Amino acid sequence: MKEIRFPGLVEDMPNLLRECDVVRLPTRYGEGIPRILIEAAASGLASIASNHPGCLEIVVQGVTGQILFGQSEGELARELSAAISKYLEVPRLLDQHKRAARRHFLSRNFNHDAVATHFCRLLGVEG
Repeated sequence: MKEIRFPGLVEDMPNLLRECDVVRLPTRYGEGIPRILIEAAASGLASIASNHPGCLEIVVQGVTGQILFGQSEGELARELSAAISKYLEVPRLLDQHKRAARRHFLSRNFNHDAVATHFCRLLGVEG
């Protein structure tokens, strides 16, 4: 059965991610590079994310997942529904995005130290 679950607080993220097919980050503001999208890519999961710079570092539209461009809640809801439907209708697309997400993660050096160093550089401080 296909389902969407909202698990609340999770203390064992690796186990939860092993049970998922897709990760969705419904952010409305820039939050740096969201750790959940890094964890999803590291786990070989496709992501559906909002159109924000940090999200765009991890999710490559149509390659490692899908980006939602809507501005209103209604637009975002329709886009999210279409993105999920697309994966359900074309399972091979989901598999392609999952494999590409893992390759993207491996090619980009998204470890904690690299991300912290990048932020320090952006802020003009020594890391």
